[in-house]
Amino acid sequence: MLLRTSLKDCNAGRQGGAIWARGGTLWLTDCNIQSCTAVEAGGGLYSEVAAVTIRGTEISWCYAGPATDECAFDGGDGGGLSIHGGTLHGDTVSIRDCRAKRNGGGLEATSGSLVVLNASRLERCLLHEGFYGQGAAIYTAHTANVTMHNTTVSKCHSELLGGTLYIEGDLKMMNESIVTQCNWKGVSVSGSYESAETGGIIIVLGQGRLTMTNSSVEQCTLIDPRSTDSTDPAAVRESSRYAVVSVSDTSVVEIYHSVFRENKEARSNDKLLGGV
Repeated sequence: MLLRTSLKDCNAGRQGGAIWARGGTLWLTDCNIQSCTAVEAGGGLYSEVAAVTIRGTEISWCYAGPATDECAFDGGDGGGLSIHGGTLHGDTVSIRDCRAKRNGGGLEATSGSLVVLNASRLERCLLHEGFYGQGAAIYTAHTANVTMHNTTVSKCHSELLGGTLYIEGDLKMMNESIVTQCNWKGVSVSGSYESAETGGIIIVLGQGRLTMTNSSVEQCTLIDPRSTDSTDPAAVRESSRYAVVSVSDTSVVEIYHSVFRENKEARSNDKLLGGV
């Protein structure tokens, strides 16, 4: 158990920049993890088949990935936290200004993980610039289960297939959870426009499932380079196929008593977007 403890400027050559936990039980209460890095996963914290409880704790300015820009590097997951199996229960946790080279700028939940966030915040999390990363705020892998109660995701940035919330497992937004002021940007490469089959703020793929109950997605922006750079009217029209919530044909989305409000395409202030 760590109580009122600060961990700053820590570095790991593999996983867990500040904390590495395998099995057992870990409690963090009123702690501060700041400016920590890990090359492979878990810039702030990495847990493997452990029972982790975090309360009243801030994780900020943490990074998962190599120190140099290695495009071929296959890793860099969970800028703030990386959960591999086991459980994470977070209450009034703040994850801010964290980033990852690959998946989960704020939080990565791999297969078999159970994550519950209550009254928490993920703010200004992002993926390292590039085309591969997924989930600027949260990456939910196949068979992972993430539940958000009264939790806010704000001002996160993603590109191409990234998405603010990337879901291949099961993610629930409940009890006035909100995604707000996040943006997604398509990427222009070498004079051509490189685009994904899906793009958006929330991306649900494969066997993924999104359930929204009494929650909202508000004031988010979709930026396609064709809508800002191209003079081709057909290209501009095509950009409108991106959605706030993008869903594959094998995924499931259930929305109850929720709101999509003031979401828009960039440079089209009079063109407000709907939801799914």
